[in-house]
Amino acid sequence: MHTKLVVVLVFLVGLAQGCADNSGPVCTEIAVSSVQVTVKAPGGEVTTDAEVTYAVDGKDSKSCELIGSMEFVCGYEEAGDFVITATPDSGGPVGTAEVTVTSDECHVLTQKVEIQLGEPGGE
Repeated sequence: MHTKLVVVLVFLVGLAQGCADNSGPVCTEIAVSSVQVTVKAPGGEVTTDAEVTYAVDGKDSKSCELIGSMEFVCGYEEAGDFVITATPDSGGPVGTAEVTVTSDECHVLTQKVEIQLGEPGGE
Protein backbone atom coordinates (compact mmCIF):
# COMPACT_ATOMS: atom_id res chain seq x y z
CA MET A 1 0.00 0.00 0.00
CA HIS A 2 2.81 2.37 0.87
CA THR A 3 4.51 1.74 -2.47
CA LYS A 4 1.33 2.58 -4.42
CA LEU A 5 0.93 5.85 -2.51
CA VAL A 6 4.53 6.84 -3.23
CA VAL A 7 4.12 6.00 -6.93
CA VAL A 8 0.93 8.08 -7.13
CA LEU A 9 2.60 11.02 -5.36
CA VAL A 10 5.64 10.86 -7.64
CA PHE A 11 3.32 10.77 -10.67
CA LEU A 12 1.34 13.79 -9.43
CA VAL A 13 4.48 15.80 -8.66
CA GLY A 14 5.86 15.00 -12.12
CA LEU A 15 2.56 15.98 -13.73
CA ALA A 16 2.53 19.28 -11.85
CA GLN A 17 6.10 20.03 -12.93
CA GLY A 18 5.24 19.23 -16.54
CA CYS A 19 2.34 21.67 -16.41
CA ALA A 20 4.57 24.31 -14.87
CA ASP A 21 7.03 23.94 -17.75
CA ASN A 22 4.24 24.79 -20.23
CA SER A 23 3.12 27.92 -18.45
CA GLY A 24 3.60 30.23 -21.44
CA PRO A 25 0.83 32.44 -22.74
CA VAL A 26 -2.33 30.92 -24.13
CA CYS A 27 -2.82 32.63 -27.49
CA THR A 28 -6.14 32.85 -29.28
CA GLU A 29 -6.73 32.47 -33.00
CA ILE A 30 -8.56 35.79 -33.39
CA ALA A 31 -7.08 38.40 -35.72
CA VAL A 32 -6.34 41.60 -33.83
CA SER A 33 -6.55 44.95 -35.62
CA SER A 34 -3.28 46.82 -35.98
CA VAL A 35 -4.64 50.39 -36.04
CA GLN A 36 -8.12 51.76 -35.38
CA VAL A 37 -8.68 55.15 -37.01
CA THR A 38 -11.25 57.85 -36.33
CA VAL A 39 -11.47 60.54 -39.02
CA LYS A 40 -12.75 64.01 -38.12
CA ALA A 41 -14.11 66.53 -40.60
CA PRO A 42 -12.86 70.15 -40.58
CA GLY A 43 -15.66 71.08 -38.16
CA GLY A 44 -14.55 68.39 -35.70
CA GLU A 45 -17.37 65.88 -36.21
CA VAL A 46 -16.51 62.24 -36.87
CA THR A 47 -16.90 61.30 -40.53
CA THR A 48 -16.60 58.23 -42.71
CA ASP A 49 -16.69 60.26 -45.94
CA ALA A 50 -13.03 59.60 -46.70
CA GLU A 51 -10.81 57.01 -48.30
CA VAL A 52 -8.35 55.77 -45.68
CA THR A 53 -5.18 53.94 -46.69
CA TYR A 54 -2.04 52.80 -44.91
CA ALA A 55 1.51 51.72 -45.64
CA VAL A 56 3.73 49.71 -43.29
CA ASP A 57 7.50 50.17 -43.26
CA GLY A 58 7.43 52.09 -46.56
CA LYS A 59 5.79 49.29 -48.54
CA ASP A 60 2.82 49.62 -50.91
CA SER A 61 -0.36 51.25 -49.64
CA LYS A 62 -3.40 49.19 -48.71
CA SER A 63 -6.99 50.19 -48.03
CA CYS A 64 -8.33 50.42 -44.51
CA GLU A 65 -11.81 49.03 -43.96
CA LEU A 66 -14.76 50.71 -42.33
CA ILE A 67 -16.01 48.76 -39.34
CA GLY A 68 -19.14 49.63 -37.46
CA SER A 69 -20.36 53.07 -38.33
CA MET A 70 -17.54 55.40 -37.34
CA GLU A 71 -14.15 53.70 -37.35
CA PHE A 72 -11.66 52.36 -39.86
CA VAL A 73 -9.30 49.42 -39.29
CA CYS A 74 -5.90 49.47 -40.95
CA GLY A 75 -4.42 45.98 -41.02
CA TYR A 76 -4.74 42.88 -38.92
CA GLU A 77 -1.78 41.35 -37.12
CA GLU A 78 0.65 43.67 -38.94
CA ALA A 79 3.40 45.30 -36.89
CA GLY A 80 5.75 48.07 -37.96
CA ASP A 81 5.79 51.78 -38.75
CA PHE A 82 2.43 52.83 -40.19
CA VAL A 83 1.69 55.92 -42.27
CA ILE A 84 -2.07 56.40 -42.54
CA THR A 85 -3.70 58.80 -45.00
CA ALA A 86 -7.31 59.99 -45.09
CA THR A 87 -8.49 61.59 -48.33
CA PRO A 88 -11.89 63.32 -48.16
CA ASP A 89 -14.47 62.00 -50.65
CA SER A 90 -15.38 65.59 -51.50
CA GLY A 91 -11.80 66.62 -52.20
CA GLY A 92 -9.73 68.98 -50.13
CA PRO A 93 -6.63 68.49 -48.04
CA VAL A 94 -5.74 65.05 -46.81
CA GLY A 95 -4.95 64.16 -43.23
CA THR A 96 -2.15 61.86 -42.14
CA ALA A 97 -0.96 60.09 -39.03
CA GLU A 98 2.09 58.02 -38.18
CA VAL A 99 2.17 55.32 -35.52
CA THR A 100 4.33 52.34 -34.61
CA VAL A 101 2.56 49.05 -33.93
CA THR A 102 4.35 46.47 -31.80
CA SER A 103 3.38 42.95 -30.82
CA ASP A 104 3.66 40.59 -27.89
CA GLU A 105 4.10 36.82 -28.06
CA CYS A 106 0.52 36.38 -29.35
CA HIS A 107 -0.82 39.44 -31.16
CA VAL A 108 -0.18 43.01 -32.22
CA LEU A 109 -0.94 45.72 -29.69
CA THR A 110 -3.70 47.76 -31.31
CA GLN A 111 -3.05 51.49 -31.65
CA LYS A 112 -5.83 54.10 -31.84
CA VAL A 113 -5.35 57.14 -34.07
CA GLU A 114 -7.40 60.23 -34.83
CA ILE A 115 -6.95 62.05 -38.14
CA GLN A 116 -8.21 65.61 -38.46
CA LEU A 117 -9.00 66.66 -42.02
CA GLY A 118 -8.01 70.21 -43.02
CA GLU A 119 -10.28 73.00 -44.17
CA PRO A 120 -11.06 72.83 -47.91
CA GLY A 121 -8.89 75.21 -49.91
CA GLY A 122 -6.20 75.54 -47.23
CA GLU A 123 -3.46 73.28 -45.98
